[in-house]
Amino acid sequence: MICDIPESINIDFYAGKVCIGLKDPIFQPSSPLRHATELYSILLEEQLVDKPVLCLYTDGGPDHRCTYARVQLSYICLFLALDLDYFVAVQTPPQHSWKNPVEHIMSILNLGLQSVGLMRAEMNDESEKLISKCGTMNEIRKIAMENPTLKEDLIDSLQSPISSEIEMEKFWETIQLVDDSVTHEDHTAEHIKQRLFLQEFIEHCCTARHYSFTIKKCGESTCTICRLPCCLPEDFEQLHRLLDPVPGDDLHYKSFEELYGKQTTEDHRPSLKNVKKTKEKMKTTKVKHTMPFCPSAVHAKNVGITVSCVECEKPCLLFSAKKLSEKDKTILQGFLDTILYTCGMSFYNTYDLAIAIPPKQDICDDITEDNGEDDQENMEKEDASNNDEQNEPEDLDNRNEEFEIDIDKELDNATEDSIYELFSRVFVNDSWSCSSPIEKPYYSAGIYPDVCIECGSLDVNRVTKDEHPHCSGCNSDTIVSKKRLKWKQGGSLL
Repeated sequence: MICDIPESINIDFYAGKVCIGLKDPIFQPSSPLRHATELYSILLEEQLVDKPVLCLYTDGGPDHRCTYARVQLSYICLFLALDLDYFVAVQTPPQHSWKNPVEHIMSILNLGLQSVGLMRAEMNDESEKLISKCGTMNEIRKIAMENPTLKEDLIDSLQSPISSEIEMEKFWETIQLVDDSVTHEDHTAEHIKQRLFLQEFIEHCCTARHYSFTIKKCGESTCTICRLPCCLPEDFEQLHRLLDPVPGDDLHYKSFEELYGKQTTEDHRPSLKNVKKTKEKMKTTKVKHTMPFCPSAVHAKNVGITVSCVECEKPCLLFSAKKLSEKDKTILQGFLDTILYTCGMSFYNTYDLAIAIPPKQDICDDITEDNGEDDQENMEKEDASNNDEQNEPEDLDNRNEEFEIDIDKELDNATEDSIYELFSRVFVNDSWSCSSPIEKPYYSAGIYPDVCIECGSLDVNRVTKDEHPHCSGCNSDTIVSKKRLKWKQGGSLL
């Protein structure tokens, strides 16, 4: 959505033009570079390329997460292609994509696109026969590897997307204005470190935060790293990097006006723990967990359920000394679906949390069965003793409402008691933080999907048996795990 910025804060900010793009997910997968190229094409079409400042607000998905190197590189390409003076991309907190103004139109689209289907042109008989045998996108990709013409025929049968592969290639070439040695393979932090000029540009112009990424020209006429600003000098002097929240003395965060233009850090981000860095390695202060037993793979398999942190989105294990029943697992999963969990949180005194009560018939059918006959008899006696026929329907409605309220209270109490009792047996490792890697019992249990040990991403590379899974964006530091495996197998460490 391209917002029409109001002149006053009292005017509605949610106004502008919404652009919707479609693409083929089989051979045109979504990527940060594709999103940036599409945005560039939209700005060209709307004749908005002469603006010196660009602010993006996204939902923080995999293609918009500010901490990913490939996302940062696509933002740098956009900054260079538009010759911006200032660029800032901000993502919503986890599970809060509804805060993004463009999400407000989703309800309208859901209604407007009802009974609307997408069509493609018919391919030749051979390609149509091949694709008719496929039931999933992966099957189509596999057949296309054996029959290269299928991919070309399928792409030709669809309308061209807003950004073609050629346009993406040209858009990517803009980053070579900073460093001509950058290639398409450079999409991780390790790759960036090997590109000296690109690394120099990032350190000079970019500011990376957990929820934001800012690029700003320095404004110096003698600078050889970035260009001169396009806007007026007096306007450029008012542009400062996006600030970080800083708590005040009154337990509230300081105002924007008080902090704008000052240097701030991420030290007060809730999910950021105190991490001491040294030149050789990163050391963290170990905190003892509050569980009555040592967490292990066996204790994790007794539960078989994980809860994801809304900040880092890593899966956190739940432990129990004894195996849970299917009923306990249902109650546990239903409760976890109603809360927003963060690393380091304990389920102690869980009954104080605001929870959504599951359907009544699934919780406590015995209560209604035991009390149904007695309550019905009481209602009949009260109805018989009432001589006023005009007030009889009203009295009956009141009694039914009181009866339902009593049942609701009993069900609420039963649910609270069951959850409170359940968390006297189920525990979470509250000594873990968002900066910690995935717990080792997660992998040794053998019942959970493989995720990156550093960031929790499901997009992991193929590893050997003595390595923990990792994605392409994280380092594969497996020396410790290899040594430990050899030591456990009785082998030599030399």
